[in-house]
Amino acid sequence: MATTYIPKIVYDGNTITFDFPVKGPDPFAENLKANSSISQSKSGLQQTLLNFTEIENSLVFSHVSQSIKDSVNTLLTTWAFLGNEFDYFPDKDDAGTKITVTLARSGMAVKYKVLTWTGIANANAIYEFRLRLRRVV
Repeated sequence: MATTYIPKIVYDGNTITFDFPVKGPDPFAENLKANSSISQSKSGLQQTLLNFTEIENSLVFSHVSQSIKDSVNTLLTTWAFLGNEFDYFPDKDDAGTKITVTLARSGMAVKYKVLTWTGIANANAIYEFRLRLRRVV
């Protein structure tokens, strides 16, 4: 039987706990990327200077209720879009999974896709959206 990891986000004393796991086979999947500068000497030799290494996660949150979407909007507009770090837990029940992250891109757009529409004024809509998270290692 596969383990289901339900994520949560903690920032500035606030907690957002999702109801469903992120989409995809591995909630812990990460893309490692080096940020480096390469210079070439007159003799043709290249020298690489490693500035830092970063890890990016691109996570799709699905089956998100209106209240959780509103909480994510508050996180984005009052905290994350300002470049502040927040804690992402791929498994809400395991404190050892904590990853301190920022948004992968400044000014990034978050598009909400409506999965179902069952009420007036979005009261019962279910959403899906992607967040790109980044951390420097």
